[in-house]
Amino acid sequence: MRADMGAGRAGQERDEAPARFGFTATKKLGNAVVRNRIRRRLREAVRLVAPDQARAGCDYVLIAREAAATRPFAALEKDLVAAFAALHAPAAAGSRQKRGDTLSSAETVSTRGRAGRPGPASES
Repeated sequence: MRADMGAGRAGQERDEAPARFGFTATKKLGNAVVRNRIRRRLREAVRLVAPDQARAGCDYVLIAREAAATRPFAALEKDLVAAFAALHAPAAAGSRQKRGDTLSSAETVSTRGRAGRPGPASES
């Protein structure tokens, strides 16, 4: 284990290091040829868009989706620019919704036990 785990390449502080990108494509997308093609397309889009959009010192992971194989390349670039903009947009305090949180202000949260079952009799 290295002593400078938090440092970037060649002893640079992570804030000064260039942005890093990881790409992943599940086998559900197709065979190796299809997955590699999608990763190549994403890698090229990042190469063109990232210098203006990515922040130094940040790590990004792009998860490939099936549409990335057939989507027009210009649209793929626009999607990536929009993703960077959404990712780096300042969030107002408490305005970000948690994943799966779809309750409106009129709905109430149940105080019952797990999965809507009533809790033990001693809680009544």
